Amino acid sequence: MNGLQTYRLTIDPPVGATPVDEPHSAASISCASPCSESALVLIRANDDIEHAEVTVHNIAGRRVATILSAPVPAGTTPVRWDTTKGGASSLPSGVYFVRMRAGEDTAHAMFVLVR
Repeated sequence: MNGLQTYRLTIDPPVGATPVDEPHSAASISCASPCSESALVLIRANDDIEHAEVTVHNIAGRRVATILSAPVPAGTTPVRWDTTKGGASSLPSGVYFVRMRAGEDTAHAMFVLVR
C-alpha cells in the first residue's frame, strides 16, 4: 500500500429494509427522513476519517449545500443541516441526496424535504 488510509463507505438501509451484511464496512452515512426545518445526517465510522466532505444535492444532481468539510472522529457524528438558513429556505419540497466523500470513497443517502 502507499501509506494512505482508505475507507469503505456504505449507506445504512432504510427503516424496515433488510440490511445487507457488509462486515468490512469502515463508515456509513444515514439521514432521518422526511424532514422540514432541519435534516439530521449521522456518520458512523470505525476509524478516524482524516477529512470528510458532506454535501446536499437536488434530484438533478446540483449541489445545494455543503454541510461538513472537516475531520470526522471514530464513532457516531451527527451533522445537522438547518434548511432554513443559507438560502436553503428557498428549496422546494422534494427528494435530496447527501453525499459524503472521504478520500476517493463516496457514500450517498437520500431524504425527503417537506415544506
